[in-house]
Amino acid sequence: MANSVLHVITRKEDLDTRRISAQVVLVVDTLFATTSIVTALAEGAETVVPALDEHEARSIAAGHGDPERLVLAGEYMAQTPPGFHSPPPLR
Repeated sequence: MANSVLHVITRKEDLDTRRISAQVVLVVDTLFATTSIVTALAEGAETVVPALDEHEARSIAAGHGDPERLVLAGEYMAQTPPGFHSPPPLR
């Protein structure tokens, strides 16, 4: 590991997909995601189910059962998808 190099980028748009083949890539989105989860729980959410993207969130919601007990919240590129609530830190 003496020749290991760590590259840090702060925006996903800066990720060079040609250079990541056969590499270990660590993605950390802790501040916004963690703040949203903690705020939802502090406001009384029984459970928070993280989803990879809007499609996965809608799939999870469709299989949930009781839509009255479900809140979809999230953003993509700082835009709230239709039918979603803004995540708590964006309020």
